[in-house]
Amino acid sequence: MTDAIFLIDDTGTLRRLESQPYDSEDRLQALIAEHPDLLPGAQINPEDPCRWILVAREMAIADEPGSGGRWSADHLFLDQRGIPTIVEVKRASDTRIRREVIGQLLDYAAHGTSNWMIETIRVAYERECETRGLSPAEALSTALIPEMEYEEFWELVGRNLREGRVRLLLVADRVPGETRRVIEFLNNPMPQTEVLAVEITHLRSGELRALAPRVIGQTAIAQDTKRAGSRAGRSWDRVSYLADVADTVAHEIATVAERLVEWAVDQGITTRGGGGSQGSLLFDFPLGEFVLPLFALYTYSADISVEMRPQFMLTLPGFVSDESRRELLQRLNAIGGVEIPLDRLNKRPSFRLSLLEREASFETFTHTIEWAIETFRSALV
Repeated sequence: MTDAIFLIDDTGTLRRLESQPYDSEDRLQALIAEHPDLLPGAQINPEDPCRWILVAREMAIADEPGSGGRWSADHLFLDQRGIPTIVEVKRASDTRIRREVIGQLLDYAAHGTSNWMIETIRVAYERECETRGLSPAEALSTALIPEMEYEEFWELVGRNLREGRVRLLLVADRVPGETRRVIEFLNNPMPQTEVLAVEITHLRSGELRALAPRVIGQTAIAQDTKRAGSRAGRSWDRVSYLADVADTVAHEIATVAERLVEWAVDQGITTRGGGGSQGSLLFDFPLGEFVLPLFALYTYSADISVEMRPQFMLTLPGFVSDESRRELLQRLNAIGGVEIPLDRLNKRPSFRLSLLEREASFETFTHTIEWAIETFRSALV
């Protein structure tokens, strides 16, 4: 804990700012909402410092799908990788900071990732922007990733939710030692979930005030685990992706991925690796001056996400009309376990690769891709 900091003015006078408790918990909550940089992103991830955008204060969390909110998180933020970040604020004088708050955060994570719909988070964010007089798309672009499309970012958030990728932050003016040890323990074995505390010390000298944030919970082991899991900035290709799949998912799912890659190559479909933290491989069909984006594989946790790409087909021969893209979705929905709603017609719907383990499902999928290629080819003749 920072007991005091010292400021030196232009005259060389030394000013001592003493640590003081916050007037109220709500005051600390408001400071974080107004100034998200108080959550020190560079301390959380030095290789790719977290940048934040506020979704909402008092974000409701249901205990059952479709039910009303049983709890409310003090804040819900998103970072530039689309990771939902749940923030709970406590003052050191609140005895719940010692044990109860950890269970509270775990409840939020378990039920939030299960019961939040991506539309719920998006609507909450857009309402927050409306309250602040901001354009949702412009605010997102300015704060996070200028080059990423608005819809693309929400697809990323959706994938993180489905895979249980979430960050939990306890924020306090002082974090007790026993709470630190629990956070460090939790943060070691969970590569998909970060559990951290942010200690924001409040210091004052007369009318002069200072805030000193510090991240707690990142042991050397935990940081190595997260770093190995994130592999930020990595570029993938077919060989490295399949090697990653073999190390990451169950043998049965890895076998499906290998078989799908072999089939694609035989069909003249090209593969290219994506960039970023998760393993990814994109499948395209080139013909003349055009390229038809077919689907992509993204490795998350214990499964692989198959992401279809009708969003990028809108201006391509054979897929300009809604009718052809509608048929694409209907053919995909013939696969057991796949249920893509019609409102995903112009977006990037996805399903789990494990659904293709059954031979009939694998054949339905490959026949659907062959149909898409033939539709594309026929439109160019």
